[in-house]
Amino acid sequence: MVDLYAVVKQSIRVGEPKYSIKNIEHLYKDKRAGEVATAMDSVVYYERWLELKDGDDWQTSKILADIRAYNKEDCDSTRLLAEWLRALQREHGLVWTPRQRAEPTQAQSDAVGFWAMWQ
Repeated sequence: MVDLYAVVKQSIRVGEPKYSIKNIEHLYKDKRAGEVATAMDSVVYYERWLELKDGDDWQTSKILADIRAYNKEDCDSTRLLAEWLRALQREHGLVWTPRQRAEPTQAQSDAVGFWAMWQ
């Protein structure tokens, strides 16, 4: 698993106030089209569905279908972001090199040993 937020934040500069996927996706995909546009919108829509029950599942409920479409678009956007980052990597001839894990300090080792005694 890869934390794409960390990759984006550490590898590119964007003219945006935040590096969240919603802020940068205009760089690699078209604008979102659905009614549910944010995570908070999906919570509001779900609360609305609990009140209205316009269907039993996403296939019979417009509200649940909108939430599902938003979640699918998030998943698709994450995939597109990864593909875009890999294309940038290839374009610029960058090779991924794993970080060397730092050896724990003596204080860290002592702390781990201390907590292990109490388990």
